[in-house]
Amino acid sequence: VFAMEPNPKHHPRLEEVAAAYGRMGWRYHVLPVAAGDSEGILTYYTRHIRQNEDDFTVLKKPDAHPTHNITVLHFAKWLEQHVYQRKIPENHRSLFPPKVVMKMDIEH
Repeated sequence: VFAMEPNPKHHPRLEEVAAAYGRMGWRYHVLPVAAGDSEGILTYYTRHIRQNEDDFTVLKKPDAHPTHNITVLHFAKWLEQHVYQRKIPENHRSLFPPKVVMKMDIEH
């Protein structure tokens, strides 16, 4: 599993999940990045909504202030390097072939 999450607020929980999966022998990697159609840096803004709740967005709203510059990966290149080029071991024996499954939250 590769968890791409630009919001640093979620990183501690994702690291807990990664550790729990690791104890089960599963691979789970937290990538503190955004995914896009080109590489770069994206400025995120934060604005306070109500007690214990902040909005983390790329949209510059009047009451928001820049808080984080996040690395953006070129998603297609990343897939090519980390998924498409994987080599399945020759001794892989299973009724089910390996699969790639993606879950995405598309935001702007």
